[in-house]
Amino acid sequence: MFSKQAIHQDVEDASAARSKRVSQSEKLAALIEEYAAEISRLKAENERLRAAVESEQAVRGDLSLFMDQFLTIQRASNLITQHLSYPKIARALLDLCRRIIPDANGDLYLFQHDGWSAALNAPEFPYYPLVEHMHAEGIVDWLWENDNTIVVPVDDFAFPVINPPNEGCFICAPLVSNGHRLGILLIYSRQDQKDFSLEKLELLNLLVKQSSVAIQYTRLYKQLEQTHQELKNSQKNLVQAIRMATVGEISGGIAHEINNPLQIILGKIQISLMKDPNNETLRMVETQAMRIAAIVRGLMTLARQKDVQSRQYVPVASVLEQTLELVRGQIEKRGVKVGIKVEPNLPLVHVNTVQLQQVILHFLLNAKRQLVHGGQLTVHVGMQKPGWVSIEIKDTGVPIEAEVLQGALEPFTGTGNQSCSENHLGLTVSVQMIREMGGEVEMESASGKGNRIVIYLPPYNAEEPSNGNGGLLETAAG
Repeated sequence: MFSKQAIHQDVEDASAARSKRVSQSEKLAALIEEYAAEISRLKAENERLRAAVESEQAVRGDLSLFMDQFLTIQRASNLITQHLSYPKIARALLDLCRRIIPDANGDLYLFQHDGWSAALNAPEFPYYPLVEHMHAEGIVDWLWENDNTIVVPVDDFAFPVINPPNEGCFICAPLVSNGHRLGILLIYSRQDQKDFSLEKLELLNLLVKQSSVAIQYTRLYKQLEQTHQELKNSQKNLVQAIRMATVGEISGGIAHEINNPLQIILGKIQISLMKDPNNETLRMVETQAMRIAAIVRGLMTLARQKDVQSRQYVPVASVLEQTLELVRGQIEKRGVKVGIKVEPNLPLVHVNTVQLQQVILHFLLNAKRQLVHGGQLTVHVGMQKPGWVSIEIKDTGVPIEAEVLQGALEPFTGTGNQSCSENHLGLTVSVQMIREMGGEVEMESASGKGNRIVIYLPPYNAEEPSNGNGGLLETAAG
């Protein structure tokens, strides 16, 4: 059997073994706790490093975006020097806008005193009525005053256009340069309003401002070009006026020298006729001498230096007949039939007689130039339009080019032929002279019909008749 000493030893050994196991368990727990703490620290460090990496990537991304924006703005600034055309500026701007808004489609709408015009006027962007509607509602004025780009969902518009879009937004940006309201940029995108960040709108606004400078520069350039063309035309008109004045002065001197001996000749003829009134030869000589005298009087009238503001109340028929006598012989030598029709009881007109005679003379000479091989020249004095005394000059000659007529009626619009001859330049001068008298001119030409020029002058008194006699006189060339 076991002794008490042996049992006591076994108990002590068991207790010692238990204590040893407890100690080892506590050490293991402490080690596990230490490892857990290290794991937590490592996780925190990992999160910190991950956040640092993301921050670095974000910084690099912002720098890359900034560089893209900078290059985009730099390219936009080249619009000022690269383009002097509204469509080219619009296309370049839209190309740059698509770097910000990939599905952008739009147009530049330019505003001037006479209304709106689209730079591109593309059929795939038919929103010109929308711009007019926005202007009428005061939206465009608000944009100009605030000078900011806005994004408006299509649902917020009351569309005055056919087949409006069902989704997306319109981006409206004002075109303003140095206080000048130039127009707006209108863009449509299928993106939602929330997709347009502040950065996008700021960049778009910068692009529009650069384009506004380009548009203003182009507008000033075109105005300068037009002013230069007007100056060239004014110089041509001045040269023509000087030539006409010189010719008039020379003609006056010649007419004066002819008139003195002519009066002596007429006096001798009339004395001879008193002695022999039935002498047909003397009668014929007297008739031709009187015709010469009429031509001389016309030349002397044409050569008089009168104030351009000096006006008289005159019958148009007498001015016309006196002027026609100056060139009748030249016209008839070409085998041209001349017809004159003057309606009775025409009112007087308040005009500068010398200037009116110069205009009629130029139109008659122009008709003579167009009548190369015979034909018909018809002059009709009447009232073709109510409230206007009219002088119609028609010929069956070679038609004047349409661009020449357009240039004479609208000399500074850029639509006429700027390289026309000096003879056709006289048409322009004549039209301006009639307009200075308060009148107007119509011109037309057609193949097979010839040319037609009508002078309209305001009557002085519709109830006061002129001294001219009505009737039709037609002569054939000898």
